[in-house]
Amino acid sequence: MEKLDRNFFWIGGKHACLSALNNKERKIKKVLCTNDFIKKNKINTNEKFNIVSIEIIKKCFKDKGFNHQGIAVLTNKISTFKISEINLDEDCVKNIIVLDGITDQRNIGSIIRSSLAFDVSFVIIDKRFFNQDNILFLKSASGAFEKQKIILTSNIKNDLKVLRKKNFWIYSLDVKSETFIDQIKISQKNVFIFGSEGYGIKKTISSYVDTKIKIKINNNIESLNVSNAVTSLLTLIKYKTNI
Repeated sequence: MEKLDRNFFWIGGKHACLSALNNKERKIKKVLCTNDFIKKNKINTNEKFNIVSIEIIKKCFKDKGFNHQGIAVLTNKISTFKISEINLDEDCVKNIIVLDGITDQRNIGSIIRSSLAFDVSFVIIDKRFFNQDNILFLKSASGAFEKQKIILTSNIKNDLKVLRKKNFWIYSLDVKSETFIDQIKISQKNVFIFGSEGYGIKKTISSYVDTKIKIKINNNIESLNVSNAVTSLLTLIKYKTNI
């Protein structure tokens, strides 16, 4: 399957495609589906789906490397935000995740999925490392990208300056920290920064951190995969704030 132009690209996989079809912001140029998928999901009769045309295909697509699960959608990119476009004073804006130097698209997708599951207000990502048309990213996000709000930035430091002025408390995850997440009191407005697994967060970013924390794990391993760390932290926060 080839891209028709640079503004449209293929999404493959059940959750990613169905979520895209339900997103009114998406422009859908084409849908490729197997008969089995149509019967199981009723996308040909359900009016809520944003479909221009459906082409019935055989069980396997010609492109064997495309993980389609019986459906592929040709669609456009959707909007992200700049921090200047956000009203940070709103009560609903509480926990924000910042990704500093994380480049693996699977990790980014998984983090977005967990962020949506645990009511994160925004995920801030360096725009150099964000590829919303990446197949691995979309598969890992499993449809969450359609709903999770994303802030793209060219300068994380500047965004942190804005957040500090708005009384957000800034945490970073650091395996060398002596403070565990379960030892701190969570404030009303929080920022949690996650760095790359190899280098952590940059020194220039570290100067904006109020508290360095870590997740309590046993001594069998040194640290968690970054996407697992995000999920673990958000689970702990959810538990602490619901006590």
